[in-house]
Amino acid sequence: MHKRIYQITTSPVEAGEYISVSNFDSLGFLESVADYISDDIDRTYELRNLCESLEKSGAAAFDDDGSFLILPSGKEAWFRERYKEFNEVARQAVTVSLEEFVRGGHCASLIEIFKIYYCDEYGAYVSSDEFSTMPLDEFIRDCEPGERYYIGGILEYGGVLDYNH
Repeated sequence: MHKRIYQITTSPVEAGEYISVSNFDSLGFLESVADYISDDIDRTYELRNLCESLEKSGAAAFDDDGSFLILPSGKEAWFRERYKEFNEVARQAVTVSLEEFVRGGHCASLIEIFKIYYCDEYGAYVSSDEFSTMPLDEFIRDCEPGERYYIGGILEYGGVLDYNH
């Protein structure tokens, strides 16, 4: 499964300053999260997909230059549907018997799904000099509504942490 790493900053990024595969040589990302990282992507297409995803959810508003603002209720909008799923998994978890808890299996699956709904470590990442490499969900939680953000380079990665959800 192919995922993306977005360079997101608080100031515009020139094309010559875009993140590249070499930025990840010593970060441990390749060992812990990704099997590979590639810059063989269509940036325009990938940028459009990110814009559509953030705008469709109601999390952000994009300008023509590709910069965006997290809307005042954007964080809540981004997580609203997953919060519902998170609560559904929590309802299932409280019905786990002691025997199921001891055996693992279904209980372990619930815990993994629970974690994904909270912060999807199997999906898109954000990385730049300003922000450490983190899941997009963590970036959304930490960003400031109303602050302008810019997208620089976009990379593809395939993961050690692959989960088909």
